[in-house]
Amino acid sequence: MGVALGILSSRGGCRVDLTQERLHTLTEPTRKTLAGIDAGRPVLVTAFVSPEVPEGFVETKETLLGLLREYDAIGGDRVLLRIVETERYSKEAQEADDQFGIKAESVRNASDGEEDFEGIHLGVAFTCGAEQIVIPFVHRGIPMEYELTRSIGVVTGARRRRLGVATTDAKVFGGLDFATMSSQPEWQIIAELKKQYEVVQVGLDAPVTDKFDVLLVALPSSLSQPQMDNLSAYLRKGNPALLFDDPFVSIRPQLSASEPKASSRPPMGMMPPPPSEPKGDLAKFMSEIGLQFGADSIVWDTYNPHPQFRQVPKEILFVGPGGNPRAFNGEDPVSSGLQEFVVIFGGEVRGRPDAGLTFTPLLVTTPVSGSVLVSQRFQKNPFMGGMMQQEVPYRPRGQEMTLAARVKGTLPAAPARDGQPAAAAGQVNVLFCADLDCISDMFFQMRRSAPELNFDNITFVLNAVDVLAGDESYVALRKRRPKHRTLEKLEGLTKSHNQKMLDESRQAEERAEKERQEAQARLDAKVKEV
Repeated sequence: MGVALGILSSRGGCRVDLTQERLHTLTEPTRKTLAGIDAGRPVLVTAFVSPEVPEGFVETKETLLGLLREYDAIGGDRVLLRIVETERYSKEAQEADDQFGIKAESVRNASDGEEDFEGIHLGVAFTCGAEQIVIPFVHRGIPMEYELTRSIGVVTGARRRRLGVATTDAKVFGGLDFATMSSQPEWQIIAELKKQYEVVQVGLDAPVTDKFDVLLVALPSSLSQPQMDNLSAYLRKGNPALLFDDPFVSIRPQLSASEPKASSRPPMGMMPPPPSEPKGDLAKFMSEIGLQFGADSIVWDTYNPHPQFRQVPKEILFVGPGGNPRAFNGEDPVSSGLQEFVVIFGGEVRGRPDAGLTFTPLLVTTPVSGSVLVSQRFQKNPFMGGMMQQEVPYRPRGQEMTLAARVKGTLPAAPARDGQPAAAAGQVNVLFCADLDCISDMFFQMRRSAPELNFDNITFVLNAVDVLAGDESYVALRKRRPKHRTLEKLEGLTKSHNQKMLDESRQAEERAEKERQEAQARLDAKVKEV
C-alpha cells in the first residue's frame, strides 16, 4: 500500500516521503537558505540528467529530481529550475560541457549479472548573477540535500569563512615529493573544503599573524622545533584548530610520527638529498596544548561488523554504536548522529591530567581493545620497507580508548623547569584526531564507487571544521542519510565472544600473577634459609 501510494503521489505532482528517516522532506536549514535568497537575484538551477540510467543509479536520479522540484516549489520566484534530458553526444551534452564543465560519467552497471561501464549525466549547475557553483556528478554516497543546499548558500553570496591549512610534510596541497621525485596531487579533502571555505596555505617558519576561522594541521609531528613553537604560540591564543597525527601513516609510512623526518630537499646529482632539520619535540608540543599522544603505539579493537572484511587486521577500526553505544559522543555536534567511522592504524589521545582543561572524547573504541607498539607490528626491512608481523600480543586493556577528542579551556602559566622556559597562561580550542589515513583520498573514492560502505569520515572532518569555525548551518544536513542497519544478531554473538576473550585474558593474567607471587614467596623462603 505504501509503495503504491508513493508511486501514485509522484505521478499526481505531489511527493510523499516514505523513508523512515524522512530523507525526501526538506529540513529547516534548507528552507531557511531558500527564504534568504534575494528575490531580485534568483538562483538558476540547471540539471543535466540522462533519460536512462543504470539500475544502481535509478534511486539517486529520482531523489535528485524530487529534491530539485521541492526546492523549486518552496523557493518560488527565488529559484528557477531547468531540467535538461541529456543523451550522450547530443547538443544538450555539448551545452553541459561548454557552459558548466559537466561531462558524462562512466559508472558500473551490474544489472542482469553483467558488468560494464555506461556514461551518464547527473550534474547540476547553480548560477546567481556572476557567481556559479557546479556539481559535475551526483554520486550515490553523498548527502544530497546538503550538497544542494550548500551550493545555493555559497552561490547566493553567503560569507566564506577563512580556513588556514598549515604546510607540513603531509603535502595536502600536493607538490613535488622528493622521496619519490614525483608530483603529488592535491588531497581531495582540500578540494571538498574549497567548496565552502576560502582555503589559505599557511607557513609555520615564522609566527602566524593572520587570523583564520579555523587552522587545519595534518601531521604536526613532522614539523621542526621552531615550527612547532610557532604553531603552539598560535594555538595558545585560543585560535580554533583541527589537528591530525598518526603513529603509522599507511598511505606513506615514512611520514609516521614514529619515523625520523624525511628530507624535504632535492638530491644533488647522484648524491642523496641533504638531511632536513630534525623533528621537534612532539610530546612537549602536545603537552603545551593540554594533550598526550602515544606516537609509537597503534590502537586495535575487536569490533568488526562487516563479514566481508573479517580478514583485515585488528588495527583497522570500525567505530560505531554496534560495538559500543558510546562510540560517538552524542552531546557534541561534531560526532552526534554519525553511524560508522574507520580508523586505519591510528593512535590514542588523552587529556593532560594536570592541565585543568575540558577534555571531550568524540570517537572511542570498545572496551575489548588495546594497543601495540609500532615496532611490534611492523619490522623494518631495508629492501621491502615495513613488514607487518603476524604474531602480535593482543592484550585487551578492558576500557575504552579515545581516538579523537576536543580540548578547550585555559592553560595555567607554567614555571621554568628542566631547562624549559616559563610558559605564560593561554587559551586552547583544539580538536585532535589520532589518525591521518582517515581523511585520505581512499574514502572519497569509496563514497563514489562503493556507496554501500558509506563511512562518516568525510562528514566528521567537515563537521569539525564547521563547528570550530562557529557555523553549524550544514552540520545537521550533512548527517542525513539512510540508517546503516547491521546484522544485530551477529553483532551480539561477536560482542559476547569478545567479552569472553576479555574475561579469559583477565583470568589468565590473575592466574599468572598469583603463580608469580607464589614462586617469589618460595624463592624468598629459600634465600632466607641460605
